[in-house]
Amino acid sequence: CVGTKILDDEEVLELFGDVEALFRFHQTFYAALRQVLITWGPLSTLGPAFELMQHAIPLYAAYASNQPRALAFAEQMRFELRIPGRIVER
Repeated sequence: CVGTKILDDEEVLELFGDVEALFRFHQTFYAALRQVLITWGPLSTLGPAFELMQHAIPLYAAYASNQPRALAFAEQMRFELRIPGRIVER
């Protein structure tokens, strides 16, 4: 049915973690890289743009460490919802 939620908010968080925060970070990081490229000169460096990544490392660590659990949860949901196939081919 259109408009029917398959997963509740807690299940979405279980599967994807804080993907919105990762997305916001990527937007900021991309804008910083673009600014460096726009003003690029012989003395330019990428370091300042990459300094932005320091605060994002914990986001990536949490996302990566949750992956096995998220994949197992996705497989469980696929089975319960009777969706054919596999989430990830092994």
